[in-house]
Amino acid sequence: MLFLVDHLGFSRMIRLFGDVNRTIVFDAANPAASQLNLAVKTPSLQPQFGSRDADLKGAEWFTSSNFRR
Repeated sequence: MLFLVDHLGFSRMIRLFGDVNRTIVFDAANPAASQLNLAVKTPSLQPQFGSRDADLKGAEWFTSSNFRR
């Protein structure tokens, strides 16, 4: 799963999580009853820029060390 962080319009950072589970249930007769379930394993953040990725996995953002399975 890709995600984008926009730095006040000055730059954009695109990152990738490798381990994502999702379930989508669409109810055409009653769209309000539709569901999206998403589980992202934050330690699966793919390395692309070492120091920034370490920040993302740290306490300021995802605290991924607390969610290892």
